[in-house]
Amino acid sequence: MKRKQTIKFFRFGRKHQPFFRIGVAQGFRHPSSKYAQEFIGWYNPLNHESFFDIPKIEACLKLNIEMSESVKSLFKKHSIIK
Repeated sequence: MKRKQTIKFFRFGRKHQPFFRIGVAQGFRHPSSKYAQEFIGWYNPLNHESFFDIPKIEACLKLNIEMSESVKSLFKKHSIIK
């Protein structure tokens, strides 16, 4: 049985200095787990800097990989998805 994959945020950084990597996780992992199959971008909410690997994101979307609501809203904000 194949576990479903999800595109979600992985939190890094220090206390009061968050930094998020956007990655593809397989199956259920504990929320504090920092394991992902691959990272497809990053987002820094303090200064609103971000990087997205568009070819990898498009490949994930073709495979119908689900996204968390927060990642979906970030992609819409940056016009990656509609």
